[in-house]
Amino acid sequence: MILDRETNTLFFSKKITENHKEDWNRIRNSINVNFHLLDQTNDIWVRDFMPIQIDDKRFVSFSYLPSYLKNDPELITNQKEVCQFIGIDPVYSSIKIDGGNIVKGKNRVIILDRIFQENSESTPHTLVKEIEKLLEAEVLIFPTEKDDFLGHADGMLRFMDDSIILINELKVYPRNIRILIERAMISNNLDYIEIPCKPERDEISAKGFYINFLEFGNFIYLPTFDDLEKVNEEAIATVSRIFPDRTIIPILLTTIAKEGGLLNCISWSCFSSNHHIREAI
Repeated sequence: MILDRETNTLFFSKKITENHKEDWNRIRNSINVNFHLLDQTNDIWVRDFMPIQIDDKRFVSFSYLPSYLKNDPELITNQKEVCQFIGIDPVYSSIKIDGGNIVKGKNRVIILDRIFQENSESTPHTLVKEIEKLLEAEVLIFPTEKDDFLGHADGMLRFMDDSIILINELKVYPRNIRILIERAMISNNLDYIEIPCKPERDEISAKGFYINFLEFGNFIYLPTFDDLEKVNEEAIATVSRIFPDRTIIPILLTTIAKEGGLLNCISWSCFSSNHHIREAI
């Protein structure tokens, strides 16, 4: 599976330039690589509806029909239209999974158990086996917090490698969820490193979740937040220690965070070795 640090082509939705101008200006001025804007999107959360890259030429696209958008169908992007425009032809699956709920390692992925609710017509065992077949990777299931509006794994954790994960400070979770998270780590032989976290405990807001950074090539673009200067400094220092060979670039986010997502949510990247990916500008 292609990891984010192995990618060389970066995309955002054009809508972010229209709906979040101040945040976008800070992002645009901080992203020191070429990027492209997708004009065929109905919202800014490109990670959720874009495909997962298996290798140089193969992609898998899951169905983007989340239950939290059942009353807002106008926000659902036509995945095939976007993929056709940039010149990729994924394998399409009817399994409903948001891309934000797939955290990639090289040979493993972590998905929160929200997928069992979204795909209740399948048994958990059958569902996991089908995802493993499509992604050619081991699927590890982690618990979803009761009040988690989205149920996205990228708001909880990230892989450092297939045996170590980065995770929000465990103290921010209720005791029952913390126990389930610890059990999932033990049963899957995962070590972990905690990342500072200062959630607002708003139903939607992603403010304070530094784990939702954008990893692209040699860069890690780390979200920071107003009124959290001390925690911002702790997060920057922690991520810098974890990735001493990467360039860490903090980016202040305000309005995007209030809508429930951060830098990983609003971006999608892939690896293209022969320029078969069109420039979507």
